[in-house]
Amino acid sequence: MNIRRLRSYWLFFVVAREGSFSVAARTLHMTQPPLSMQIAELEEELGVKLFERTPRGVRLTLQGKGLLPLCEKLFRQIEGFEGALNGVVQGVAGTIRIGAIPWITQSVLPGLVSHIRLLYPGMQIKVKQLVSSQMPGGLLGNEVDLCLGYLSSATRDDLELVPIKKYELVVVMPSWHPLTQYQQVSLSSLKNEDYVITDWRNAPEYHDTVVSQCLEKGLSLKISTIAGSVFSQLCYVNCGMGIALIPRACLSTLPPNVRYRELKEKVYLVLKCITRKQDESPVVAEAKRYLEGL
Repeated sequence: MNIRRLRSYWLFFVVAREGSFSVAARTLHMTQPPLSMQIAELEEELGVKLFERTPRGVRLTLQGKGLLPLCEKLFRQIEGFEGALNGVVQGVAGTIRIGAIPWITQSVLPGLVSHIRLLYPGMQIKVKQLVSSQMPGGLLGNEVDLCLGYLSSATRDDLELVPIKKYELVVVMPSWHPLTQYQQVSLSSLKNEDYVITDWRNAPEYHDTVVSQCLEKGLSLKISTIAGSVFSQLCYVNCGMGIALIPRACLSTLPPNVRYRELKEKVYLVLKCITRKQDESPVVAEAKRYLEGL
């Protein structure tokens, strides 16, 4: 991307944010005619109209609405790059300690670690596996700096929770189970099944979200086995002790005697980034920016 095009995207972003060419021009410390001309040139290059003029200002077209979140992500990344560059120039080093539920090591975590290493070459990264219930204590006790897990609300006012990614759940069952003959299964077809669920004490939001969403869709889970983690759930299913609902991101770890099927009624879990409020670490701030952009 050349610098001129980047500037054009910035002008578009400011006009979209302000909802007016005149207000955007004042914000950008320029006059309105050249601003309108550069937006027109961008529209011509892209081959679409980005704005519709109204008596009260401008309104984004369908294509403009599609471009806006891309620009928001682009300029958030540039902001993060500038912050990270300042850190490199100033010689930011040290350690960032990340607490994560076990299966995230195969999902979000690799990208986050690579991002931090790229921007902060002198930063040491340590990862500690934690269940969600351990995360508030780990953060407030300064054992970790950032956590990836499930919490329904901050345990204390000095924790910040930011939703970063929604995961669809699938049903897993032993390979001999009759329901494996179907490509999709309904929750109602699971009403008489023994269910393997994670321990509420380890991951209360995970447990409660699965149970409550199933109840909303008419299924009362018949819980037979309590597992310590998603991986333990899979092990119990592999032994023929029941079925389970797990995040789709965990399917790469399926044991040999376990199969999965789509659910007709969608059930989701939301992964959250958990940090201490008012943490002034530039590395933690950059990690949050990266995660919010997923």
